[in-house]
Amino acid sequence: MVGIFVLSAGATIWQTWAATSSGEYRKYRLREPGDDPLAEVDKSRRTFLMVIYIACLWAVYLTGGYGWLIREEATGFAVASVQVVAILLVYDFMFYWMHRAFHTPFLMRHVHYVHHMVCFPTAVDDYFLHPVDAFWVTTIFLLSVAFIGPLSTNTFLATLFVWVFINNILHSGLNWPHPVLKPINFLARMHDAHHGPSTRSNFGSFFPFWDMMFGTYYRNKSDTAL
Repeated sequence: MVGIFVLSAGATIWQTWAATSSGEYRKYRLREPGDDPLAEVDKSRRTFLMVIYIACLWAVYLTGGYGWLIREEATGFAVASVQVVAILLVYDFMFYWMHRAFHTPFLMRHVHYVHHMVCFPTAVDDYFLHPVDAFWVTTIFLLSVAFIGPLSTNTFLATLFVWVFINNILHSGLNWPHPVLKPINFLARMHDAHHGPSTRSNFGSFFPFWDMMFGTYYRNKSDTAL
């Protein structure tokens, strides 16, 4: 787990640098920053405190709910793959409705507005959150694991790896040119639109299904597939 979070930190730092540098990677930004209310804000302190807070949440959940989340028996590749996909589907369904609820006036005004102060997201803005936001996102992920699991250690780590890195990608603000990265670009564009031109859409995290099903999908002009 420590290795996954260290890799995530490295990916976050690199993607943030790529999105904010004035070098060759700048051309891959989805949108050029305009009038950003956080442009002059030092995010490092808030980010550091949020990482510590999230680490404490994980420590509490793993200590109290280890038996619900992880078991020692090994799992075959096929079963593990199905479990990973099932967890992400369950998580994303819950995330969609929770995220949509946090866009209601009361919760937006008192909690979720913090995250939406970010108008032009980069990877580090995944951690620019109100503590309540961090709490419910972590909670529903681990509830999804407990609902499908308990998982073998390797399956749990694989699920965590996918979850952590897709969350990094969502806020990257980058659109890479290689066709292999098209699904990654699609997710980044979906969430960038949620922070930009259409904040009342694209509430899902990993999949567009729920937004399409419930009428909240915002389609970028460049999204000719998926």
